Amino acid sequence: MAGIKDKSVGRKDIFQVKISDIKLKPRWNARVPPPLKTDEDIVLLSRAIAKRTVIRKDGTIGVDIDPIVIDCDGELTDGHRRLLAIELTNDNGANIFCLPAVTESRAATEADKVTTMLIRSGGGSKPLTPLEMGGVVKRLIDLGQTKEEIAEYIGKTTKYIHKLLDIQAMAKELKKQVSNGTVSASTALDEYKSSGDQAADNIKKAAEDAEGKTGKKKVTKKSLKKKDVTPPESKALATIEKWAYKYIPEVEEKIYDLCNELNNLLVDKNLNETKDD
Repeated sequence: MAGIKDKSVGRKDIFQVKISDIKLKPRWNARVPPPLKTDEDIVLLSRAIAKRTVIRKDGTIGVDIDPIVIDCDGELTDGHRRLLAIELTNDNGANIFCLPAVTESRAATEADKVTTMLIRSGGGSKPLTPLEMGGVVKRLIDLGQTKEEIAEYIGKTTKYIHKLLDIQAMAKELKKQVSNGTVSASTALDEYKSSGDQAADNIKKAAEDAEGKTGKKKVTKKSLKKKDVTPPESKALATIEKWAYKYIPEVEEKIYDLCNELNNLLVDKNLNETKDD
């Protein structure tokens, strides 16, 4: 069976692939929500691409951009925004026929591909958000990677990986509020840890108050005015977590899990006491 390179225009490490031969890998794109042609950043990218078209030796129109990445089956693993912007450029009459591409190694496992996507996302024109990165990290965990391995791959601390997973574990409504720009992932996580299931309602009310005052539904830590229900014991646990990285990974992991479990118990206890007051 012919591989994707056999359908390419040219045969080099960076080769030219026909747009019509590129397949979208189901549920691969990590963007939340997936980008649309009408998104402002896609429109701007399309305009930039329109100025970088080139006529190739065979008479077809290509484009001078960073290569997309496809696997050996021709499925796109990196470059969804570029492809979408090129499609928009063609909708406006550009008629771009092919674009530069490189392929994943044939020996690459699914975990390898996901890890590479996570690494690439940090250097692009629009890096993944913490919420989106949390989703990718969760994929790697499900594929058998450890938090320590992921941290080493992307050059981050294990504590940072834990935070991404905590963000990914938030309630669906909270993640929706983060993805639509109402609140930052960090502020939503802090609110979730201090208010539990009440967090989404608190952010919704704060957003409505902010809109009434400023016309914008942007929630900050300062705008979440409420009684501090974070027990002093939780603050002490946070200090313990801060220094957990000094220990070997196994001990750091245990410290983090225990602190997280204790903090959840303390928050629940404190919230119940607040309701009884």
